[in-house]
Amino acid sequence: MGKLQEFNITFDNNKDVYSPGESISGTVSIKVGQLLQCKAIKVNCNGFCGITSKVNDTAWTLEEQYFNSTISVADKGTLKQGEHTFPFKFLIPESAPTSFEGNYGRIIYRVRAFINTPRFAKDYNTEKAFYLLCLLNLNEVPDIWEPSSSAVTQQFTYMLVKTGTVVLKAQTDLKGYTQGQIIQVLAQIHNQSGKSTGNMAASLMQVHSFIYIFPNHPSW
Repeated sequence: MGKLQEFNITFDNNKDVYSPGESISGTVSIKVGQLLQCKAIKVNCNGFCGITSKVNDTAWTLEEQYFNSTISVADKGTLKQGEHTFPFKFLIPESAPTSFEGNYGRIIYRVRAFINTPRFAKDYNTEKAFYLLCLLNLNEVPDIWEPSSSAVTQQFTYMLVKTGTVVLKAQTDLKGYTQGQIIQVLAQIHNQSGKSTGNMAASLMQVHSFIYIFPNHPSW
C-alpha cells in the first residue's frame, strides 16, 4: 500500500451541518507503513460558489470565494511508522451563505488536508465536505403575511386584426411559506377572445439566479 496507508479527516461528534459564525473542528488522521518525510502538514477550510454554462459541470466558468483559511498542524519532520492525529479548528464567517447544489451552480464548503513532502517526492491530499445552513426567519421579511399577485394578458389576432384578449390573474394568500404549509392559489380568467382557454393548472417552480459582481466595480 506504500508509505501512506490512511489519510482521513473527521469532524468532532461526526457533525457535518453547521451554521454561519460557528466553529468547525476535528482531526486529521494519518497512518504510515514506513518513515515518511514531510515539509509540512496543512489543513485548509474554504467556501465558494461555482457556476457553469453546462449541466452538472464542475469546470466552473466563474467562481466567488467566501472564505479561505489555512493552518499548519505540523512542521518539517518525519512521520514514524504508525498512526498520527492532528487537531484543527476554524471559525465560519457570519456572512457565509447556505450550501446549495443546482444544475448550473453550487455553493461548496470543505476541509482539505495536505502533506507536503521534499522535492521529487509525492505530495498527498484529502478532503471532506460539510454543509452550511443559514435559516431565514420569515417573520423578519417585510409584508410576508400579505398576498402575492400577478397578471398576464394574451392578445389574439387574425389577419393582423385584433380578435380579443385573455387576462389571467393569480394570487397566493401569502408571500412566503415554510415546509408543510399549504399554498392557496386563487386564479381568475377574463376571456374576451371567443376562444376556449382549455385546462388550467398551477405549478410550483424553483428559479435560481447567479449574479457575479466584478471586483473593484460598483454593483448595478
